[in-house]
Amino acid sequence: MRLINETPFPLVPINSTVAPPAHSLTFVLKGSFAIKPGAPCEAAKKQRPIAGDKTYLDEIGRSPCWSNDLAPFKPHTDFFIIGAFHQPGGRAAPEGRGGFELGPLRKELIFHGPRTAAVLPDKSWRIGPAEPMTSVPLRWEFSFGGLSDKRNPMGKGIDPLPGSAPPLIPLPQIEDPREPLRRPTDRPAPANFAPMPVGFHARRRKLGTRDRRWQVFRAPLPPSDYDPSYHNAAPPDQQAGNYPRGDEKLVLRNLHPSIPELVTYLPGLRPRLAVVRKTDTGPVAEEVALNLDTIVALPDEDEIVLLWRGVTPVRSRMYFDELPVAMCDTERLDVPGKLDGMPAKLLATYLEEAGAGAKKDAEETAQTMSEIVKTLEKAKVPPELVQQVKGTTDPMALYQLLDGHLDKVLTELEAKYGITPPQ
Repeated sequence: MRLINETPFPLVPINSTVAPPAHSLTFVLKGSFAIKPGAPCEAAKKQRPIAGDKTYLDEIGRSPCWSNDLAPFKPHTDFFIIGAFHQPGGRAAPEGRGGFELGPLRKELIFHGPRTAAVLPDKSWRIGPAEPMTSVPLRWEFSFGGLSDKRNPMGKGIDPLPGSAPPLIPLPQIEDPREPLRRPTDRPAPANFAPMPVGFHARRRKLGTRDRRWQVFRAPLPPSDYDPSYHNAAPPDQQAGNYPRGDEKLVLRNLHPSIPELVTYLPGLRPRLAVVRKTDTGPVAEEVALNLDTIVALPDEDEIVLLWRGVTPVRSRMYFDELPVAMCDTERLDVPGKLDGMPAKLLATYLEEAGAGAKKDAEETAQTMSEIVKTLEKAKVPPELVQQVKGTTDPMALYQLLDGHLDKVLTELEAKYGITPPQ
């Protein structure tokens, strides 16, 4: 497949099986945008490449620093924030609040400085004061959880510090204000703005029942209870049921290092993609809808990343001949219809190039056949063979003629000299 990408953004096609067992092709377009306070974001000078899952590799832990761009399909739109909570003005305090607004999504979390709870002889605990802090990273290691908690085995609030006496339990620094941790038996839902790892129970359970019956009767297809929202990495309250337009207002409170309340807007772009498909009655062009299914805010880097995804059916994983060419471009939402004629334009270009290619191939074939005829004449092969070759334009037919002549010559040599042809 030839990709004609008229956008400044990376575009990749990936094999997928969105509706198994049928094959499909997923297109992923990833745009990086510079945040403009009070105005729509603008395309960044440097575009981030399309990437898979990435994790931090530091002393804090292994929570994700990027969630997989190559999902075959997302039934909902993900919104997550990669960065940190910042105290307004950089003034240290033991506690603070941060949140966001994006379309219908609203969320606020409470952030604490480092704090611990001492476990008392009667198994109760005493929560110590939080230390003043200026920022808290948006990482699941700072949310509620523990090694025994499948919801967030990376978190704090269950496991005591190794070797501490009396036992000291580090408490979560990121909480939902509606569900704060107060008692040793509390098990609040882990809260964060960041993408969830694939191993968290909220995602892993959506892979379906992968037992012996599945292995024997259904694999490699996914289980019948597989949920494609497994690929949605945002916390459930940061997933939108409808794909956004792409010009929504975004408000970030205490999540930017220097702007306590940052107001910006998504860039207002709509990408459109068309493919040429070969059918039994000839090539046709069709549009593949691209949905905005991932929005990533990186306020510490003054960036927003958007991912659009589109799916089209194919007959097999070897789609290169079936879909010989695809074209992608963008139009502004406030100027709709600019690219309505893109499929027809792409088909006309493809047919023109295909015609030119066929003409060039025919010319090259004719030249090659002419050179073969000259070679045969110099080799003094039977004139009737030369005449047959002159009347042939099909390379396969030419091969059969020459192969038949060679067999005849070898048979005559064998009969005359008793030579056995090599096998």
